[in-house]
Amino acid sequence: MRGIAALLVVFHHLSNTGREHGYNWPPFLIGAFGVDLFFVISGFLMVCVTQKQGQSWSATAGFLARRALRIVPLYWVVTLICVLNAPLLISVPVNAWQIVCSFLFLPTPIKDDLLFPVVLQGWTLLYEMYFYLLFGLALRWLSPARALACLAGFFAISVLFGLLKISTLPAFVFYSDPIILEFIIGGVIGVVYCRSQPVRANLALLLIGLGLILLWPLTEWGFKANPHHLVRLAAWGIPAGMLVAGCVFYEKALRSQRRALPTINWLILLGSWSYPLYLSHIMAFVLVKTAILGFHPPSLLYATTLLGGALLTAWLLHISIERPSHKMGRQALNAYLNSP
Repeated sequence: MRGIAALLVVFHHLSNTGREHGYNWPPFLIGAFGVDLFFVISGFLMVCVTQKQGQSWSATAGFLARRALRIVPLYWVVTLICVLNAPLLISVPVNAWQIVCSFLFLPTPIKDDLLFPVVLQGWTLLYEMYFYLLFGLALRWLSPARALACLAGFFAISVLFGLLKISTLPAFVFYSDPIILEFIIGGVIGVVYCRSQPVRANLALLLIGLGLILLWPLTEWGFKANPHHLVRLAAWGIPAGMLVAGCVFYEKALRSQRRALPTINWLILLGSWSYPLYLSHIMAFVLVKTAILGFHPPSLLYATTLLGGALLTAWLLHISIERPSHKMGRQALNAYLNSP
């Protein structure tokens, strides 16, 4: 599902890129739904992978270190590439403070007073790291389910205060956005998944179908009409939750019957590249556009070239940065945690 989520976002930005350069491509707003899918998946996974985690500072440190190893190295590399190649890869002027905040995952105004890091699509990672930090710290004293319940209350109060606009501080405005509740949706699915017996496969498929059916009208009549993140939470967060729940419970139902999902190699491969694909695709689009500057290829060829450039960049970053950094980081972390 991570690969599909990343590809949705890529097609969303691909459509925007084509229209900006004179191609009559239809908008693909629904592709931004991939972000909501990512958030729900993250909440689900964090609850599931911490079911057997101990309540100690070493366990908490291990959890936070593993999350940082997953996110930080590649994000820093892509950020550095963009900074060193400004203004080609950074569309707006940035100062030293904004660059520092980007490296530290801190929200700061950078474009039209909106809160973005230097790598614009990296705004989602600021929410991811915030959720990981709070959830990881809560696990020091609480079980995953209780930690999630505490975060749900905290996030709900934050969102309420945000809607009341009690502060204009960038960090408060950013982290009080209703979209952060999508992690809780995923976490609730994770709690139910870990505690429940397998459901019938047909019920899981029905949930997937309902999620897909609801997605289009909620996009057209909900989010498109009023693109506020509270509307986004209802229009995309709920279908994302239904899709994730349906998929994971369908897989669980098959396992209970000693059956397995069919292996789709290209989806597995896409899933392994999902993070570098999401993080670098806009950079890849810019590089492709620069390379063919002055040419106006046919629409299909242009789209194929942009998509191919994004996939090639993701693969290169995966094999040269993401995979080696994970391996070395895990080895160092295991050596530290297992040391006497």
